[in-house]
Amino acid sequence: DEVNQVFSRCGVIAEEIDQGRPRIKLYTDESGAFKGDALIVYFRPESVKLAIQMLDDSDFRLGQDLLTGKMRVKEADWSFKKQKEAPAEGGKAKGKGGDKQKIIKKTQKLNNKLADWDDDDPSAIRETSS
Repeated sequence: DEVNQVFSRCGVIAEEIDQGRPRIKLYTDESGAFKGDALIVYFRPESVKLAIQMLDDSDFRLGQDLLTGKMRVKEADWSFKKQKEAPAEGGKAKGKGGDKQKIIKKTQKLNNKLADWDDDDPSAIRETSS
């Protein structure tokens, strides 16, 4: 929840199709302890750039210097996964048989959420005369 709160300041975080949970993965070691790495999937690619600009080299909890240091925020490197999941030469790529209607509904929901997403605090906007 805290990771979602921090990173949703930069854009709408994508949601899982079936459960509707934010697409955030926290990596753990063999004993289940958090390693300090996470993957956040945004609905729009522009949000990734904004998150890097706003959050890279910042404190996870504003004003609290953690022993682990500043956050490092960068775009995910998918080159290894693409190579690993590439179909064998001459073979066909197999897609996941997802329910197309669920995907369409989820996309519409996230588009609506994006339209409602507003980082401007109305109380901070000064009135101007026309």
